[in-house]
Amino acid sequence: MMNKGERQRIVDKFIELNPETKEDKFIYRLDRDCIEWICPEHGCGHPIWDSQDFYGHGCCGCCSKKKMIK
Repeated sequence: MMNKGERQRIVDKFIELNPETKEDKFIYRLDRDCIEWICPEHGCGHPIWDSQDFYGHGCCGCCSKKKMIK
C-alpha cells in the first residue's frame, strides 16, 4: 500500500506531464491501491498509476488525451 508521500509524488509527476490538470481532483483508491485523476468535464475516474496492473475503468475517453505514468 502506498503511503501519503508516495501518492503525492505520483500526483506531482502526473501534473508535471499534464500541467493543465494542476487544479483537478485526484483520489486514492484503497481497494485497488491506485490513484485516479477525476475528469473535470465528465466526473469519471481514470487511473494514473496502479500498484497492481492497469485496470479497466468507467471511461469518458479523456484519459487518452493525457500522458499517463508508466
